[in-house]
Amino acid sequence: MARRAAAREARAKREKEAWEAGAAGERAVGGVLESLGENGWRVLHDVHWPGRPKANLDHVAIGPGGVVVIDAKNWSGTVTVHDGVLRQNGYRRDQVPVAVCAAAGAVTALLAPQHRSAVRAVVCLVQQPIGPQTLPPGAVLVGLTGLAPWLRSLPPVLRPEEVAALHASLRRDLGGPHSPELATTAALAQRAPTVLARPTGRPRNPSRTPPRNPSGRRASVGRGVPSSEGGRGLKAAVAVGVIVMSLLWLNNLTGGLLRASAPSAPAAPPGVVGQP
Repeated sequence: MARRAAAREARAKREKEAWEAGAAGERAVGGVLESLGENGWRVLHDVHWPGRPKANLDHVAIGPGGVVVIDAKNWSGTVTVHDGVLRQNGYRRDQVPVAVCAAAGAVTALLAPQHRSAVRAVVCLVQQPIGPQTLPPGAVLVGLTGLAPWLRSLPPVLRPEEVAALHASLRRDLGGPHSPELATTAALAQRAPTVLARPTGRPRNPSRTPPRNPSGRRASVGRGVPSSEGGRGLKAAVAVGVIVMSLLWLNNLTGGLLRASAPSAPAAPPGVVGQP
């Protein structure tokens, strides 16, 4: 009995430390993003992941360079990338770029066709001085110190009025009291001005400031799924993310499949969700 109690206590301590480290990492990334306001960027923090009521997106930045879904990772130890494989202390972390691309795909499905090719997925490593590089299936990996320069270097694809409109739309859909549904492929193919998600799921806690109990914190991008419901949601998000990325890749080949009649924008650099 004493041994089991000690094991539970040790596990609870590790979970608390991991949660505190993750929260510190999110605050650090959030501070960097807020500093980009003078460069025309607007930011959403800790918002819903469409289709996954128990999961959240750490940050969504909207600015001249597009819509960027950012997963903050406060990893310690040694982080390496070899042949496109991300490892932490020797362990593969393939699920991290896959998850953030799935999250970016879910966000993409909420946007009008002419804006879908402007979405990017980013994994920001708070403690790792890693320069921007692209990991399969299209996420950009970058350290905290390189995040702001990378965002500022993106070629402009959104006008100021588009940035304001997209920020307001995503704040409504992702920051409301309910988690939006994951948009279907039928909705993704629509040519309507905006693809809106119907609210569903549990009400969201309106107070985001007080720290939450580690065991009660909603799962973040790439943090694993605590239940079968979350597992199904993640699979659905990954499926839609893959579909979105495939459509955007085809869009690049055909020169405007998803843009409808919108004016052409400068080509985006590596890291666009769906880029091979």
